[in-house]
Amino acid sequence: LGGKVSGAALPSVSCAVDTVGSYAIENAVTGKLFVILFNKATTFTTVPGLINGPMTSQIGLHYSFSSGVPLAADTVVYVSQQGSFTVVLPPRSAHLLVFSV
Repeated sequence: LGGKVSGAALPSVSCAVDTVGSYAIENAVTGKLFVILFNKATTFTTVPGLINGPMTSQIGLHYSFSSGVPLAADTVVYVSQQGSFTVVLPPRSAHLLVFSV
């Protein structure tokens, strides 16, 4: 079981680098934007996000990894018309958000 994310790295900024790490990759061939988030904190963390650019859907898919749980579908992420979204990350967890752009 495996998978990969490929494409061009995009600028990604965390407003709290000691708490949340972030990476963004756009695959122009598939039209997907992958956002990878790491919650380094020992507490739940609310993370606001902003996608700059056009999107083909206002709904993203949210997958999570945490201790004892391999990659699993979590929830959907709703993106506003302005490109903003919010996700809540459990302590010490990793997340993959997939958007259509």
